[in-house]
Amino acid sequence: LMPATALAADGIELYVAGQRITESGCYANQDGTWTKVEGTEPASGQFYYDAATFTLTLNGADISHNENVSVGSGAQYRGSVIAFSQSSDVSLTIVVSQGTSTITGTGGIRVMSEAGDASLSISGSGSLAVNVGGNIDSGITLIGSKDANLNIDGADVTASSPAHYGVYLISSTDASSTSTITVNNG
Repeated sequence: LMPATALAADGIELYVAGQRITESGCYANQDGTWTKVEGTEPASGQFYYDAATFTLTLNGADISHNENVSVGSGAQYRGSVIAFSQSSDVSLTIVVSQGTSTITGTGGIRVMSEAGDASLSISGSGSLAVNVGGNIDSGITLIGSKDANLNIDGADVTASSPAHYGVYLISSTDASSTSTITVNNG
């Protein structure tokens, strides 16, 4: 049986730097492992995860991962932040609260749904730099078996990859499916 906290996001899995994160709370990088710490607001260099709303709040956090991550379906993906579901829509919200947060390594941010829409919303007054260096993946990748949607609102976001695309969206080949990017004040 899975703990109740792992079920809060209706079959959606979140991986940060290769670690599956299931519980709400503040996390700090302690000797290369993201560990839950006291507090409800992330201090500089930390992130806060809200499992009920599937929201990741970054405060000057540096997140990096250079190995494949095995998700619940058994598939292997590259990514420093991965949101995945094989049974439902995936809608990840990233809030960059202060300063500049960085996501580096292989794969950058990857949001995937094998059964529905894949959506990513990035907002906040801070900056987010997603830089995937020297590999075959894109900085931000959204793959939906239906729609793929990226919304940037107010945040300063830079996504780059020397090998492919800064941002890469894939939706179903069904004529009613769409891929959209919306940027407001970002």
